[in-house]
Amino acid sequence: MRRPTASWNVTWIILWIASTVGPAPRAAYAALGQTAPELAVQEWVRGEPTSLDDLKGKVVLLDIFQIICPGCHRAHPEIVRMRERYAERGFEVLGLAVAFELEVFQTPAHIRDYVKREEYPYPVALDQGLIDTFRRYRSRGTAFSVLIDRRERIRYLEFFRLDRVESLVQRWVDEEA
Repeated sequence: MRRPTASWNVTWIILWIASTVGPAPRAAYAALGQTAPELAVQEWVRGEPTSLDDLKGKVVLLDIFQIICPGCHRAHPEIVRMRERYAERGFEVLGLAVAFELEVFQTPAHIRDYVKREEYPYPVALDQGLIDTFRRYRSRGTAFSVLIDRRERIRYLEFFRLDRVESLVQRWVDEEA
């Protein structure tokens, strides 16, 4: 009989520990159909501190943006309009400011000034390290949108496209209300 190797024993120990601990309440990384990972927030620059758990039962659009992003500037008024249109039907928007390029122009102070100047009507947070949640949600750039249903499952994980995002929001606020 062949004797198990040390690496085999380590693998079994890790699997045993994982099986006794149980599943994590939230996934480490975002995937369609999975429970949305919690946000890693450095600071709330607009609105009250909010978690995804606080918004359970609502349809949530996570607006991941950079202040230097032209696509984000074009998406912002459309997102504000959607929020106004669907808020009474259980729709909420959370903004998440990130900086993965030209960071010298996107410091926390610059972001705070920008959000104040643009008068964001919804809560906005600075991403931890200006990139942690961005990575958790596997963003590939900005303007990136994550649409989360009332049961906290990710239903859309892609660049912002008004036609696609709004049709999904409309469907889910109507279906699940």
